[in-house]
Amino acid sequence: AEMHMVHWNKSKFSSFAEAAAAEGGLAVLGMFLAVGNEHPEMKKICGLLPFISHKGLAITMTDAVRPETFLPKNGSYYTYSGSFTTPP
Repeated sequence: AEMHMVHWNKSKFSSFAEAAAAEGGLAVLGMFLAVGNEHPEMKKICGLLPFISHKGLAITMTDAVRPETFLPKNGSYYTYSGSFTTPP
């Protein structure tokens, strides 16, 4: 499976749309996932999936997810400046 977490700076932009239109307005963390042991941060995300079952639905997370817990322990990653990881 693959998961993307899209981040924007709420201090710099008044909305996601404004951030998405600005150069450097978004940071996307894309990762491949493997079946394994229970992951507490993934459990938070999966618990919210029933509330966002269709395109265009949105929720506000009240229990923050720590994205760094999804990164590989060896610190290996790829980065590039440019487009999204998937088409709009």
